[in-house]
Amino acid sequence: MSTHSLDYMRLTVCLMATLILFFRAASVSADQIVYPADIPNAEHFDDDGLVSIQKMVDEGHQPWRFDPEYYAKHFMNSYYPNLDPNEREKLPASLELKGHSAIVKIVYEGKEHVVYLQKAFPSNPESIWIVEKMAIRWVSSADT
Repeated sequence: MSTHSLDYMRLTVCLMATLILFFRAASVSADQIVYPADIPNAEHFDDDGLVSIQKMVDEGHQPWRFDPEYYAKHFMNSYYPNLDPNEREKLPASLELKGHSAIVKIVYEGKEHVVYLQKAFPSNPESIWIVEKMAIRWVSSADT
């Protein structure tokens, strides 16, 4: 084989490797970060509002606010106002508790929604959960 043929083959292999890396990088999109204040329908409270909601829940109203997975799914309705509540309840979710924080992963419409929650009052063992933010990323069919 001539030197030119080897150089051409090396160049072709390098070009192919570069293209493969480029298309892999292009298919992985960055997370979109959404905060409750950015969503018109989402709940976001000042300190007095949180105290009022906690008092209401302590009195037996809206007990779902104690459940981070349920609350994350409820928050999804803020982002997707047309999401049927019955469909919302059936969405697959995984929950990871870390002390006074929780991470709930929900797949919906080809996207993974990672909802980060925290206890509004960490010193209260019966504290309500609030959403800190939600990261949204496209998932491939192999990931679902």
